[in-house]
Amino acid sequence: MADLLEKSMRDMKISGDKSAVFCFGRFQPPTNDHRKLAVRVMKEARDRNADAWVFSSVSENKPVWRKDESYTKMKDLGIFCSHRANENPIIYNTKLRIMRQLWRDLIEKGLNVYDSEDPENPIRNVNDIIKYLKFIKGYKKVYLIFGEDRFIKGSFDEFYYTRQVEDFIVILRDDNLISGTKARMGALEIFQPI
Repeated sequence: MADLLEKSMRDMKISGDKSAVFCFGRFQPPTNDHRKLAVRVMKEARDRNADAWVFSSVSENKPVWRKDESYTKMKDLGIFCSHRANENPIIYNTKLRIMRQLWRDLIEKGLNVYDSEDPENPIRNVNDIIKYLKFIKGYKKVYLIFGEDRFIKGSFDEFYYTRQVEDFIVILRDDNLISGTKARMGALEIFQPI
């Protein structure tokens, strides 16, 4: 415990009064549009003299869902319906490896793509991210970037009203982007074939 506290104190000294801009998502599967999000995180971080962070959920499908009768019916009819059982087709470690490979140039320019399965600081949700950035990394201000659909739903309001985040950065929806459902359908065929 003393070692962890000492490490945290060192990290805080490194960060000083710096700020962080971050996003959190499933990235199931990582797409070129997610890359655009990572680039936007970097731009917003640069504008605020902050560090850029991307955090991914560790959610993944349970292997048994493909044996479900509803999947067979969807497959036979050529219709795909995204639902809780099939919305995370890529196992976490593979997804993280893909993200880091696709965004290698962004990482070299300063993007932090965090391993949410880090045994010392596992990340399950935005609350964990804020604790990690503020108390482990020592950032004074953190900014959360997310899409307008989450803003309209009020998904993250509690973090603003309790002053856990400095502000929100809301990205307007681009109707020209590929839908997550279509991307997951393709990923299922590659990563979890029948």
